[in-house]
Amino acid sequence: MKHVKMISPIAIIFAMAMIFPSLSAAEEEGGGEAMIAALPVSVEAWVDARAAYKSYSFDAEGVDDVNQSDVYVRYAGVGFHAEPNPHLEAQLVFLFEEFFAEPDGDNFGMDEGWLKVKYGGAYVSAGKMFPAFTYEDTDGIEDPLTWHFGDCRKTAVELGYENSYVALSAAFFNGDFDLTDDLGNPEDEAIDDYVIHARLTPMTGDDGYLLDFGFSYLSDFAETELDFGNAFFMSPVYEDPVPGYSGHAAFIAPVGSSYEFGLEAVYIASGEFDELNYVDLDGDQSSVSLMHAELSLAGDGKWWIGAGYDQISGLDWLGANEADPSLTPTRYAAWNAFAGAVIFENASVALQVAYGEDDEGDTALETYGRLLIEF
Repeated sequence: MKHVKMISPIAIIFAMAMIFPSLSAAEEEGGGEAMIAALPVSVEAWVDARAAYKSYSFDAEGVDDVNQSDVYVRYAGVGFHAEPNPHLEAQLVFLFEEFFAEPDGDNFGMDEGWLKVKYGGAYVSAGKMFPAFTYEDTDGIEDPLTWHFGDCRKTAVELGYENSYVALSAAFFNGDFDLTDDLGNPEDEAIDDYVIHARLTPMTGDDGYLLDFGFSYLSDFAETELDFGNAFFMSPVYEDPVPGYSGHAAFIAPVGSSYEFGLEAVYIASGEFDELNYVDLDGDQSSVSLMHAELSLAGDGKWWIGAGYDQISGLDWLGANEADPSLTPTRYAAWNAFAGAVIFENASVALQVAYGEDDEGDTALETYGRLLIEF
C-alpha cells in the first residue's frame, strides 16, 4: 500500500531543475533524438487498471452476504531516476491510487523523493523512501497480506552498504505514531524510530539462478502503512514501542531454456502488545503475525502462472465481529491462483482468484482482472 496525500512543491521544483536545463541544451543541438539522449534522467510510467468482484459471507443468522464489484485504476504513476555520476543518485515517483469500491478514497502525490550519495558500496540517502522492512515482490495482482503490515514509507535518513551479494542498511526517522506518558500525553517529536535490514543474494549471476534471503527489524510496529496504532489500539496510552520482525527467502531457477521457476516465502511478526493497547477478540494479550508463500512458473517472459497462500493471526481481518458481535475470529487464511500474459509490447493482462476463510467460518471470494501498461 502506498497511501499518499499531496504533491510536494519541493519535489516539483527538483524535477524541473533537473530536466529543463538538459532540454534547453538538447534543443540547441537540435532534434528530438538529441533531446532524449541529453536528458539526465530515465523516465518510467505505468497504468494498472482493474476490474474486481468480491463476495463476503458471514457465519451468522440474519447477516446478509456482501457482494461488491468495481472498475478502478489501482495505480497510475510516473518515475524519474537520475544517476549523473557514480557517486550520486536521485529518484522521484508521483503516484495516483484508486481503491476498490471507495469513491472518495483516491490519492495522488509524491510517493518517493530521495537523494543518495555513495562511494565504494557505502551510501547515505535521505528523503521520502520505503525503508526495507519486508520483501515486496509478487507475480499475482493483489498485494499479499504481508505488504499491508510490511510497507513502511517514511521521510528518513538511511546509512548502508550494498554490492551484488549483500545489502545492509539502517534507516532512522521521526515516526508518525508517537509514544506517550502514562496519561496519554504525546512525547516530544524526535527521530526515535528505525529499521535495520540485512539481505543476501549469494547466487547472483549464476546462470539465471537467484537465491535471496534477509531479515529486518522495525523499532515500532505501529509505524507501518497499515496505521496499526490508530486503527487498532484501544487506549491512547502507548509508553513502550512494540517491535516488528520480518524475514524472507526467495529462489528463482531456470527450467530448460525457456522457463523460469520461482518460489518465495515471507514472515512478519510483531512483539507482544500490552493488554492496555491491544488484545485479540478472545481477549488474549496478543501479537500479530503474517505469512505469504508463492510458487510461480514463467515462460519466455511472455506468460506466467502461479499460486499463493496468505495467513494472518491475531486479529479479525474480514471484520466479521462488526457484522455480528458473537463472531470472534483471530485467524484468517487464503489461497489464490493467478495467470498472466504479455499481449503487446509494454502491455499485459492478468487474472487472479482468491478464496479465504477465518476460524469462525466466515469466507471471502475475490476475483481480479488487470490490464497493465508500462512504458
